[in-house]
Amino acid sequence: MDIPVERLIVGAGSSELILLAAHALLDSTRSVVMSRYSFISYEGAARSVGARTIIVPTRGWQPDLETMVDAIEPDTRLLFIASPNNPTGVVVEPDALERMLAAVPEHVLVVLDEAYRDFVAPSRCVDVRKLVERHENLLVLRTFSKVYGLSGL
Repeated sequence: MDIPVERLIVGAGSSELILLAAHALLDSTRSVVMSRYSFISYEGAARSVGARTIIVPTRGWQPDLETMVDAIEPDTRLLFIASPNNPTGVVVEPDALERMLAAVPEHVLVVLDEAYRDFVAPSRCVDVRKLVERHENLLVLRTFSKVYGLSGL
């Protein structure tokens, strides 16, 4: 992937980067949006800084992306979405994700967690390179721990 090095950040796994994003952008006066049945670390990171969590119900296990965007409030600074999701395994359709990103205000950082991307058919995955080029408020997480067994990298 041809992502400029200045757009990369390396951490000890996705959980560290989730926590760093929360510490950088959230506090007790801010909120974060996430889907029900999301990775437990999202809510834990928000609570670690006293931020308010806005949890949006799913539709048939699928994250309700439109309702997630509608749930954004003036104090919202983060929106977490995983594809495929942990723990449900649900994959967000690329077109739906693109529409959601286009609707999210610039002051909200969207964290797209792709820790399990390597277990999904490439045809069902979003072209992250194009998304990163179009959306400066997008942070994409990948990890070596799932597919390569390199926990903490």
